[in-house]
Amino acid sequence: MDSRLFVVPPSGGTGSRLKSVLRTAAVVTATLVSVCAQQPPHTFGALTYPARGNIQIDEGTVELYVISGFDSEEEWKHTSSYAVLFDVVFPEANWHYVLNFITWHHGISMVGYGKPQHSYVSFGHPHWKPGEHRTVAWTWSGRKRSLIVDGKYNYVGKHGAPGDSRDNIVEGWIQGDLTNAKLVLGAGVFSIDEIRISSIARTPEELIELQKKPPVADAHTLLLDHCDGGPAEIISGFSGEKGGTLGGSYEIIDGKYGKAIKLWKEGK
Repeated sequence: MDSRLFVVPPSGGTGSRLKSVLRTAAVVTATLVSVCAQQPPHTFGALTYPARGNIQIDEGTVELYVISGFDSEEEWKHTSSYAVLFDVVFPEANWHYVLNFITWHHGISMVGYGKPQHSYVSFGHPHWKPGEHRTVAWTWSGRKRSLIVDGKYNYVGKHGAPGDSRDNIVEGWIQGDLTNAKLVLGAGVFSIDEIRISSIARTPEELIELQKKPPVADAHTLLLDHCDGGPAEIISGFSGEKGGTLGGSYEIIDGKYGKAIKLWKEGK
């Protein structure tokens, strides 16, 4: 299997897979470097924020403006690879809530690995090509989860069945102590152009309209980072002066809205 474009999860049960990623930001970055050492063509980076003050448990929205570095139609040919777009990591509880581009599923999913493991919300078979600017929004409110991908929520899945990624009811609420939790972006061939996290679950109609323009701060904004290599425009005081932390392989590139952070590098 050619795993050049995505990080491949280690073998073993769910617990062993989680142990390698449910650590502090430094350990997460070290894990990515270790995995990528087995994949000479690419190395990967990570952008990490403290979760405390930058996200809420009960309700919220994460909006990601990304630049694809891969051809999803080629990646469907591989069976066990995925790209982590966004991850809420609770190292002390040994669980996380991850937004993945999953090749075997032919789609993007938000999966909660907790106690108990949560059902997931998915958006099926998006067609991404290298260099394309894409948007992914994840909302939650209680047991409701939504995914809006490139301004869409209706989709046709892996086997041709229609789906709707709005207000899916899952088995449990997001839970965990945010004191030492982390927000992690990275572990795949993509660049991050903009990120905004809100304290409310924004409506699909609002997100469809918003994805046509760069995010701006409003009364509900907890985190707004233009990912241009400088400090975030809005970030929790718990994050300190430096705000988000970059580690591993990355570089500042031109994005759709100013600069962007490329969270991978080609091997030499």
